[in-house]
Amino acid sequence: MEHFCIDGIVFAQMLWNGLKNLKLCESEINDMNVFPVPDGDTGTNMRSTLEYGLRQAEPCPELGGYLASFENSVLLGARGNSGVILSQIFKGISSALTGTAEAGASEFADALTRAYKTAYDAVLNPVEGTILTVVRESIESAKAQMPSDASVEELLRLYIAEMHASLLRTPALLPVLKSAGLVDSGALGYIRILEGMLMSLHGEMLQLDESFETSAVAPPIDDSSFTADSSFGYGYCLEFLLQLMNNRTDVQNFNVDDYTARITPFGDSLIVTQVKDRIKVHIHTFKPEHVMELSRKYGEFLTFKLDNMQLQHNEFSAAKKEHKPLALLAVADGEGFAELFEGLGCDLVLMGGKTMSVSVGEFIEAYKSLSADRILILPNDKNIARTAKQAAQIYGEETLEFLDTENMVQGYFSLASDMPCDDIDERIACLRQGCDGVDVIEISRSTRDIVYNGVECRIGQVVTLINGDVKFCGEDVFAAVESALESMDANERDTVVVFTGKDYGDNDALEARLVEQFPDVELLLIYGGQSTSELIIGVI
Repeated sequence: MEHFCIDGIVFAQMLWNGLKNLKLCESEINDMNVFPVPDGDTGTNMRSTLEYGLRQAEPCPELGGYLASFENSVLLGARGNSGVILSQIFKGISSALTGTAEAGASEFADALTRAYKTAYDAVLNPVEGTILTVVRESIESAKAQMPSDASVEELLRLYIAEMHASLLRTPALLPVLKSAGLVDSGALGYIRILEGMLMSLHGEMLQLDESFETSAVAPPIDDSSFTADSSFGYGYCLEFLLQLMNNRTDVQNFNVDDYTARITPFGDSLIVTQVKDRIKVHIHTFKPEHVMELSRKYGEFLTFKLDNMQLQHNEFSAAKKEHKPLALLAVADGEGFAELFEGLGCDLVLMGGKTMSVSVGEFIEAYKSLSADRILILPNDKNIARTAKQAAQIYGEETLEFLDTENMVQGYFSLASDMPCDDIDERIACLRQGCDGVDVIEISRSTRDIVYNGVECRIGQVVTLINGDVKFCGEDVFAAVESALESMDANERDTVVVFTGKDYGDNDALEARLVEQFPDVELLLIYGGQSTSELIIGVI
């Protein structure tokens, strides 16, 4: 039986099935990295983003009510470039269906149009040939073909078919994909989600192993900071969904404004929304029992959540750092880099990188824990930078600034140039100048056979990237390093800093070779512990 309208319960089931279908393809999507190096995490970031959103969202029969909760949690759980764009797609869907109890094909089509526009708006410099192109072209084409009496299944079938066609065109729009012989991985991940959603409507519910079905995202609450001697100055955060009942009130003529006025004296941060015969309430209060007693005069609770905000405040205060004029926050991939950044004056280092991104929610918690007039963030990765900036939009950007470091080498040289002084602007200027003119070499192992920008690589070979582009591929690490340094006239430069990865063990031999080949340059070997590159080298 075809579905001509979808409510919040059915849409949640669709999303869960979409997540499971994405999970089944996660490794395949990760492997579709345009570079032949082990840093593909598109599938993992998309899966993690969607899973966090689903596990944190509150069930709601009304579609608009469910989407409002899901939108908030998927934005907080977004990881990496692909996760941020995915969260923006769902943000657009949610905004288009606000206050909607259920929606049909026409409403969903309009929501998918809003989705791609929201995603485009969130990207500073949208690139065609990516997931953005696919979601835009596909819904516009599907809407042009969709009959006026279409079911939701028919819309999704058209949408998915057009997405596959658009996906095949991505290499023609983006030369880097054509060179690598690939299609856009983020777009494929989104297609897998939609295919799983369509399967759900057809009754094809996917099953994964028990560990996935029962895993939880949220950590257990630590209540140790609230004891018999604690004060209670912050009250409770109370949230609930109330089903109005005819045996307690006139549901048809229920006046939500009057109800809101009656509970307003009991607290603040009050949000009351009505969807048909149900009321969603959020309030900060010292008297939750009064709000509950009054509300039960009109109906009964469908969902209910009460949090001790004093406990939350105590945890926050315990994590809060000493106030400073300027605080530095950096992201590091590897224990060595983390220790380096801390030693160079970073107030907080988050662990993350190409295969372990940081979520929006984690960034927000980090911003909260730093007490400073201004906070400077060094993301040290372009994808992580986008996540950090989405977190800044949610948190509030007044005190936050970004140093657009694209890798940990740039982060290192920036921090090494830090000159603590009373003039914050002068200090930030020094940090920005620190990474100017730094060339970066990355030495990794090829994860597959590929020809990229005319460079032929076979699986297991040594791949050399210079400033983000594949330049050489061969069999020997020493030869790769020497060729890269020779190509940039290293003997005419001042300093070469080599950061060794967690699995690299030929430090002495490498140092001896480099001292012999480049005697006029200052050479440093430092343990970085990075996960994806055997060596990362900075040249200034």
